Amino acid sequence: MGSLQGRVALVTGAGSGMGQASAHALAAAGAKVMVTDVNGDTATATAKSITEAGGTAVAAVLDIAEEAAWREAVQTTRREFGAPVTVLHNNAALTGGPVMDRDRDPLNLDLDAWNTSLSITLTGAALGCKHVLPGMLEAGTGSIINMSSTRGVTGATWRMSYNTAKAGIIGLTRTVAVHYSAQGVRCNAIVPGVFDTPALRSGLPQERLREVERSHLLNRLGRPEEMANVVVFLASDLSAFITGAVIPVDGGQSAFSEGLAPAASRGIED
Repeated sequence: MGSLQGRVALVTGAGSGMGQASAHALAAAGAKVMVTDVNGDTATATAKSITEAGGTAVAAVLDIAEEAAWREAVQTTRREFGAPVTVLHNNAALTGGPVMDRDRDPLNLDLDAWNTSLSITLTGAALGCKHVLPGMLEAGTGSIINMSSTRGVTGATWRMSYNTAKAGIIGLTRTVAVHYSAQGVRCNAIVPGVFDTPALRSGLPQERLREVERSHLLNRLGRPEEMANVVVFLASDLSAFITGAVIPVDGGQSAFSEGLAPAASRGIED
């Protein structure tokens, strides 16, 4: 895996799940990591575990929907590490809770749910790009790694605003790449399938979990460390000729119709 010595990384939603795994992996590759999360306790715990493992990390509370919070987080990162952010992993998004329960279909559009979802998931990522770009342009190098979703590239009958926000992430990624790649700042998007996290397991009954597993050609959920490996790759010089790309890390989920998942799964199992 590529070295990230001398890089300063900021990861959102790093208090748990894939964000936490990616923060650990970036630090293990040599980056100094600003661990951010809307939950300060989980961010602090992640930063502590990184430092206990021999890495360099500090924690900060970050509500990604608030521009002032982004400004402060980026300034704090530079102050703590003495260098600008050169790796941004926009991992955080609104994925559950009462707001998402009201996120349904076009006919039943709940405007509050729509606005809240887009302000966090899409606007939050755009604000992150806005506030790290000056430092990256100053340094002459940078890698922005945005998190989309298979729901950003396919249609679905549920969570309209989430799907729209994740599709917007792809547009944001390509726009940033078009503007700044020639100046040394790369921007790519990851399209994840469903990953095995505590939050997922706590929210799904076992029978539904098995259905989700079968929606992937590999017939299983992704592992957070598998996502982290891709994040480190995109942050490093190993991916120096990759920008404006949309990269599936989805166990084959986007390669076929979800309606055929059970049949595909049986073929694999047989």
